[in-house]
Amino acid sequence: MYRVNEQWRAEAAKYKQWAEQWQQYQLAQLPNPTETAVAYLQQQVQQLEQQLAYGYQAFEEHSKATAKYASECAEWKAKAEAAEAQLAAKKEEKKEENALENGTEGSSELALLKSEQEDLLVLLADQHNKITQYRNRLRELKQEVTDDEDE
Repeated sequence: MYRVNEQWRAEAAKYKQWAEQWQQYQLAQLPNPTETAVAYLQQQVQQLEQQLAYGYQAFEEHSKATAKYASECAEWKAKAEAAEAQLAAKKEEKKEENALENGTEGSSELALLKSEQEDLLVLLADQHNKITQYRNRLRELKQEVTDDEDE
């Protein structure tokens, strides 16, 4: 790798030397070589200054756009975090509501139904006892009583 790099540098130096020789030859062919060289160099300086100004302008625009996108990204990130926190709070709230509804209401409804069932069983037992008493009384009075429980 080092050898390739050295070869490349040697070739670049050789081409640079040839370019300088060619430039000197061209300047020697002109009637007033220094004025032409100065004009050419001034033109090159102008072009390079324009390129530099364009580069600075592009850099400034890119920097502004990058800063804008970074701030927008931070805003969206903050909004997303706030929305996620709000969603988590709502989920927790809903979970607690469901637990209360299912737990409190469910157990209170269950207790109410059990108490109603017990009341009905007590009423049925009382009714059965009264029917049995009435049958016994009818038997004491020598009335005909069916033993059929269906009636």
